[in-house]
Amino acid sequence: MSFHFQEPFRVLVDGTFVQAALENKIHIKEQLVKMIQAKARPVITKCITDELRSLGDAFTGAAIICKGFNREKCGHANSVGAADCILSMIGEKNEQKFCVASQDESLRKRLRMIPGIPLLYLQRNIPLIEAPSHITQDEHKMLETIKTLPSAKERQKLAAVTNTDLPANIQRHNGSNGATASAPTIPPTSDPIVIEDTTTETVLPVATAPLTVPKPKRRRPAAPNPLSVKKRKTVVSQTAASSADNIASAQHSEVEEKKKRKRRRQKKKEATEEVA
Repeated sequence: MSFHFQEPFRVLVDGTFVQAALENKIHIKEQLVKMIQAKARPVITKCITDELRSLGDAFTGAAIICKGFNREKCGHANSVGAADCILSMIGEKNEQKFCVASQDESLRKRLRMIPGIPLLYLQRNIPLIEAPSHITQDEHKMLETIKTLPSAKERQKLAAVTNTDLPANIQRHNGSNGATASAPTIPPTSDPIVIEDTTTETVLPVATAPLTVPKPKRRRPAAPNPLSVKKRKTVVSQTAASSADNIASAQHSEVEEKKKRKRRRQKKKEATEEVA
């Protein structure tokens, strides 16, 4: 965002781009939003529509599509070519912050020489955005480095701080005669000079409390996951087991008796039939 573009982006469209979009069945308004990933609107000028109408019946469809786009004032009393009109709208620095969509390679080549112009074009039925030119990249780097430099007010504050907060033992230039303050001279004497060391100071020991190192806490074993533990089996008492066995044996004996009775009845029936 070094070039201060803002939404909605205005895309200056020429006749070649509109004609290519019509041939490839591309909706320009929808595709511009998808390409830029932001709000965008195509714009044209009077010179562009006049050029499309002058090209004949082959470009009438493109001229009709351009009626649905916003129109920018180009300031040309007499219509000029679309390429010249776009270059005059861009100017030297693209102050109006236009994007340009064109299939004209010569026009795009001339626009690459101006920094900060996004260029769009169609490759068959695929809309593309050109990579920034070397001039645009150099301009972007220069603008980013300017942001890191101090401003005029910050320079004045830095100059005031450096002039007032200097230590007293540093030699300064005298404003009246330009001479520097010299250190005082010591007269020569026959007696030796003794220099006392006043920098060393006696430091008294300070009573400090003994440091207590906290004991590390023991980690207790974590409880097992209840879902991974088998359920406990219920223990059946001997009396309950014996009673269950007695009940099962009684039921089994009843079933056998019923079977025996059925067999006896069948034998009786057979005997009566033989007698008869």
